[in-house]
Amino acid sequence: QRPNSTTKNRAANNCQNAQQIQSNIENDLVTRKSTIFRGHIFAVVKLKPPPGTIDFPMAEIQAIITNGGGILMNKQIFEAVKTDLKKHAAHKKRMEDDSFDANDMDDEGSKPNKKFYVVSTGGYHLDHANFCPLLSDLEKLGVDIIPVNPIWVLTCASEETECDPAMYPLLFQPQTWPYRLLPPSNSASSATDGNPATAEEGRRFLISVTGFVDMSRYGIIQLLKSIGATYTDSLRAKNTHLICKEATGKKFIRALEWRMHVISVDWLYHVVRYGYKDGCEDMFTLDETRGPVKTMTAQNRRAFTKEVRLDCDKQNPPLSKSGEKKANERN
Repeated sequence: QRPNSTTKNRAANNCQNAQQIQSNIENDLVTRKSTIFRGHIFAVVKLKPPPGTIDFPMAEIQAIITNGGGILMNKQIFEAVKTDLKKHAAHKKRMEDDSFDANDMDDEGSKPNKKFYVVSTGGYHLDHANFCPLLSDLEKLGVDIIPVNPIWVLTCASEETECDPAMYPLLFQPQTWPYRLLPPSNSASSATDGNPATAEEGRRFLISVTGFVDMSRYGIIQLLKSIGATYTDSLRAKNTHLICKEATGKKFIRALEWRMHVISVDWLYHVVRYGYKDGCEDMFTLDETRGPVKTMTAQNRRAFTKEVRLDCDKQNPPLSKSGEKKANERN
């Protein structure tokens, strides 16, 4: 059966978005040298996500890790870690011995000063040992493995600062659902006509951010770029959305004056999970007196979210366990 035009267009849009993500990563981060991940060990889980969701170029993610001083897990690294842990256990036993002399202490048995991360895009159950047997072996040795997603890797590398992913799990840790892409612009002015300003004005999601001052700000920016939005540091009248931490500030007031969508970050978390649908901003609108405004009744909001969820799941079903196994075999 030959694919229809809708299927072809969707595939082309997904391919174009994936190419754009890869281009951004290559230009900005892949070749940058740093020590941000120095000594830490990473296992990268590679699975093909469902259509309509982010397909991160994991080869580039691995390059960012290694250029930042990180070590990719393999059998040889696992054996080295196992040896270090045995030395630490023997060292700890010596310290507990009544005859132990602190002057005899050396660095060989000191606890390894490294962290262990598993990088995955999510979209399936989070028992990553199913996809990387070495992780299961590490867990048996009592190693704490920290789950992170590619957004965390990109954010830490871009800011050259390591952050605790558990502080913002929706941003920096894999979820059981994949990150869905924003719909592409259908504006004629967004076509390439040789004028970048014209192309920018035609984009459907031209988004700025205000009020976020820690690593969450940079994580939000990376996530926006990854799902197909165009991020602008400064706010202009051509912007379509402003994501605010609080209903206050110069950007917030100006965005209201320009009658753009002024929304909380929960809007972003909603669209990456359920997909974008016209009018979904209404659930997360901010106003200058009360902060988040519930412009829908609770009943309508539940019905809207259910409709979005069913629509997105019908178009882009999550990976089943058998699908995970097949995808893992392909990678």
